[in-house]
Amino acid sequence: MKSLLPVTPFLICAAVACRALAQDSAPPPSPAPSATPQVKMSITVDTDSNQKTAIDWAHDGAMALSKNDYDTAITDFSEAIKLDPDNKLKATIYNDRGSAHGFKNETDKAIADFSEAVLDDPNLAEAWCNRACALEATGQHEKAMADFAESMRVKPDFALAWYYRGRILLERGETGKALDDLNHAVDLALDNAAIRDARGNAYERKGDYDKAMADYSDSIGIDSGYVKAYYDRGNAFASKGKFTEALDDLSEMIFLAPGAPFAYLSRGLVYEKQGEHDKAIADFNQALQLDPKDLDAYVSRATSYDNKADYQKSLDDLNTALGIDAKSPPVLNNLSWFMATCTEDDMRDGRKSVSYALQACELSQWQDPGFVDTLAAAYAENGDFDNAVKLEQKVLTYPNLDENFTGEAKARIALYQGHKPYREKKKP
Repeated sequence: MKSLLPVTPFLICAAVACRALAQDSAPPPSPAPSATPQVKMSITVDTDSNQKTAIDWAHDGAMALSKNDYDTAITDFSEAIKLDPDNKLKATIYNDRGSAHGFKNETDKAIADFSEAVLDDPNLAEAWCNRACALEATGQHEKAMADFAESMRVKPDFALAWYYRGRILLERGETGKALDDLNHAVDLALDNAAIRDARGNAYERKGDYDKAMADYSDSIGIDSGYVKAYYDRGNAFASKGKFTEALDDLSEMIFLAPGAPFAYLSRGLVYEKQGEHDKAIADFNQALQLDPKDLDAYVSRATSYDNKADYQKSLDDLNTALGIDAKSPPVLNNLSWFMATCTEDDMRDGRKSVSYALQACELSQWQDPGFVDTLAAAYAENGDFDNAVKLEQKVLTYPNLDENFTGEAKARIALYQGHKPYREKKKP
């Protein structure tokens, strides 16, 4: 006798929106490593037969899928389907083949297989959930929500459906609805580290840091190897100014997942906040070794070099980032700020600074007051103080401005009204 191994569902929901960098470099994105619950199937077969059956091929496909050998898995599942098994088994096989296509980023093929699965077995909640995630990835949000609802209808206690829908809603900014789903998912799966951590993300987005920290800690207590919880708790500690605790958590994540560039990036940002520029640069170097096109790492390392008064290296990093993505508003903004405000005369270029800042504002549809603040500084460097004053005054009309930022903006208005450009403080 043999049984099919547990098969991980297609996980499209791991993708999250990337946060823009502010002028002093904001925290990096928070991708979610795959450590979610598994969909378990147990199908037995008599192996005395000389000819492989559909279940034999399905078992081999599940084995290949569990080893991330997606091409072999797809081949084996296809062989199983050719033998025309009963509908319930066929639905499971289509679902698993769809998962393999999903992991290969073959989203259209994945959706087709998940669709076959729900046709063969309309009560297979995993297939409805998987298709929902795939549809969301292709921008079909309403259809995705309908599939999540169907998954929950046929299996109300299926925690993964509530979890995935909650994460999607959170990324869409619907924090209240996301928290409702994630609360339900936690109730259904009290011992699931990923779900508890995701609810912590929702609490943090809501501004309830105490509950967020409690969930991150509970996630680690449930599974001490769930690396994302260390990352999230470390960043939460850093946002509260608890840098020692933040470094402990981020270092633990690096120990558990040394190949994660964003962990080095986050720890480097904490070191930079502490004024330990060399340690920060070492972490940014490691992040770039793991991902040579990491824009956040280049911009963050440029900040560290700037704070060390190594202005040429700072400019080089910003230009390298621009070469990787010439349409990145955060990169354009940081490069403009450097060229407008650097204390070294030969590093500044008012004309280029205005061009870069204008592009950043236009690409972000003038939604970021920090970018408008940069454009004002660029105009001042270029001698256009009328526009500098007008734009800096516009900055103060944006809602929910940080108190320190508001004070700095008001001080710059006074400078520009006196026909003086803004300069960063001289580095020691």
